Amino acid sequence: MVVITIPIDELVGLPDALPYVGRDFHLLMLPCEEVFPGNVRFCHYAGENDEWTRVTEFKKLTGYKSPNTLLVLEKPSANGKLYIFQTKAVHEKVRQYQAMLPRNVYSIGRLGTGRYSTIEQAIAMAFECVSKITGKANEMKGQDFAIGDKAMLPKDRKMTA
Repeated sequence: MVVITIPIDELVGLPDALPYVGRDFHLLMLPCEEVFPGNVRFCHYAGENDEWTRVTEFKKLTGYKSPNTLLVLEKPSANGKLYIFQTKAVHEKVRQYQAMLPRNVYSIGRLGTGRYSTIEQAIAMAFECVSKITGKANEMKGQDFAIGDKAMLPKDRKMTA
């Protein structure tokens, strides 16, 4: 029995067969309690000319108390293998690689499935894997959020500002 989260192309012995994008992370410690208002933790940039894809205020994620705050600015780069390109052709290759895996080898997570997933969804995959291995019910089934799921947002968005 093997549960693994490495890139699926490496797992099947074809390293770098899939296209990846990495990230450069720039840390910025600021001498203020917070930068983003209220419960805002991320600021995403989707514009064509935006250098950064996301800025995260980490103490908002962790609940850490400090008179200072840490921002992490992210931008796409060739550094690292953090995300597999999301195209139909790449997804088809991933399906072929998954079919090559021996029985009782479970390739999970973002790099193991070739699908973008949040950390919550990756944890849900792990619970589902445990359920398959043990034959026991998965108590987390249906508890994770899908990409774009708005169920966790307050009904009145003004509450977060």
